[in-house]
Amino acid sequence: MRYGFCTGFATTPLFSIDSSLEAAVSSWGFDYIEYPLMSIAALSGDAFQQLRQRAADANLGCDSMCNLFPASVPVIGDAVSEQQIRSYLDRAFERAAALGTEKIIFGSAGARKRGALPKAEADRQFLACLRILEEYCAAYRIPVLLEAIRFGEADYINTLAEGAEMASLARVEGCSHIGLMADLFHMLSNGEPLSDLEKHFPLIRHLHLCEADRALPSSRFSDDLHRALALLQENRYQHTVSYESVRPGSGPEGKQALSLLKNSLH
Repeated sequence: MRYGFCTGFATTPLFSIDSSLEAAVSSWGFDYIEYPLMSIAALSGDAFQQLRQRAADANLGCDSMCNLFPASVPVIGDAVSEQQIRSYLDRAFERAAALGTEKIIFGSAGARKRGALPKAEADRQFLACLRILEEYCAAYRIPVLLEAIRFGEADYINTLAEGAEMASLARVEGCSHIGLMADLFHMLSNGEPLSDLEKHFPLIRHLHLCEADRALPSSRFSDDLHRALALLQENRYQHTVSYESVRPGSGPEGKQALSLLKNSLH
């Protein structure tokens, strides 16, 4: 198993690129760094090459990337443009591939904001987007994993069960590269049953976790998070897992959080 650290909540402003994080994430002992793809796609050519070099110098992989779409590229709603989506994906997938990315996480609450749009129409548009994504996934051999985002942060695909339903519908339509990720922070915030992790386990290929308020664990995991990790361990989860948290207060704090995770999920 490989263990990573997401940078999105560890930067100021959030989801920006902090040039100090590659060396820091490496010093804490993580295998890979998980960037927000929307921020990587927005970098200038020179800034992107500098980031690639920093990751290489830190001996970090880029196994996964999250935050696929920025809010400025909507995938449902009246402003959807297939041309805009494809133009953005051309750049995003090219850069993901250049970093050696093996999976992309599709959360992107702003890009999939439903508002007053009827659910049936939102589903139709979202599936149309997934069919476009399937073309890029197949061409670059990088799967896309759907992320459910908790109530209050998103208004479309809020639970793991809803994400699994959409991923399954996409697969029925031939989108074999569309899967599911499980964000334990969102699940526990919603009060979702942990049994859903078992129910949808065959689709899950990536995990995000943190404690309440996006914190890292200190001496132990909270009881709910411990139970979730124990269930995944029992089911022999063997894919990637990333902390999606604020930045550790110190190097030892980062190392301790990784050690706790390795002892709980291995």
